[in-house]
This record gives sequence, C-alpha cells and structure tokens, in this order.
Amino acid sequence: MHYRRAPEKPYPAPTEDASAALCWVAEPADALEIGSARPAIAGDSAGGNLALSG
Repeated sequence: MHYRRAPEKPYPAPTEDASAALCWVAEPADALEIGSARPAIAGDSAGGNLALSG
C-alpha cells in the first residue's frame, strides 16, 4: 500500500497516512508481541521524511 501523493493529495495527506500506519501497528502491539514503548520507524527517500514526521 502506498501513501497519498501530491499533487492529487497535497500536504498533510501523506503525513496523516504515515501517522495512521504507525497507529495501525502500535494498537495491537501486545497481541503481536512487539514492544510499543519504543517503536522503530524507517523509510527510504521521501518515506524516510514521512516516517520521522508522522
């Protein structure tokens, strides 16, 4: 799945998508047996910027 991109979907749509993805993983963190206290985030190129800003 991809985040919404400009010019069709301008800011803040991509940032909202990155934030939603983090919440999507963080909510069931205990059930997935992953640590939710200190999540690791990553991205490549524009995705790296979104990962840090989301």
